Amino acid sequence: LVRSGLRGIADREFDKVVVTRRLRIRSSRRFDIHRLMAGLRTSYPSCQVIHVHRSGTSFAAATPERLLSLRGQRAEADALAGTASRGVGPAEDDALARALQCSAKNLHEHRLVVEAIREALSPQLAEIHIPRRPRIMKLNNAQHLWSPIRARLRAASDLLELAGLLHPTPATNGQPRAAADRWLRRMEPFQRGWYTGVAGIMEPDLTGELW
Repeated sequence: LVRSGLRGIADREFDKVVVTRRLRIRSSRRFDIHRLMAGLRTSYPSCQVIHVHRSGTSFAAATPERLLSLRGQRAEADALAGTASRGVGPAEDDALARALQCSAKNLHEHRLVVEAIREALSPQLAEIHIPRRPRIMKLNNAQHLWSPIRARLRAASDLLELAGLLHPTPATNGQPRAAADRWLRRMEPFQRGWYTGVAGIMEPDLTGELW
């Protein structure tokens, strides 16, 4: 699957595509969702921890990526792409972070996400602020290139309308979005379901925050 994706990039079918894998686990003991949620909150305190229960099935996640927050005409989105591991100690950790910030491959990957967000929101924008260089977001198991994007819209908007313009981002799907999505639907050996979907809170005035 990875080799096929690389061929698609080489053939200019798309600039980026994000493939996934599925691991199925069976246990003789009952699965404890509350223990899992507590573990996610402890291990990933800076992430948004999500649990959705529906028709006897639980979907759980800890995500560092805010797709969108909207308050009046103020919108914020996270461009999160480009990843390195964490170091054993502070010196190694800092060295990995510096290498990540200088990596042409990771900076290119990050720039695709930033530009996709800018392009998606452009019809609605009065102004936008994008950091000149991405920051580092450190999690327990990884560190990412991160650009928090702030924008002012021309008029009040609908959270779901804006989310439809942004989702799925190149961080979970690919770029261009339509070409990557078509390839993934054709090539991945399973349906993604809620994986890389969106969860959050929407207020009665259609503002809120999605992750």
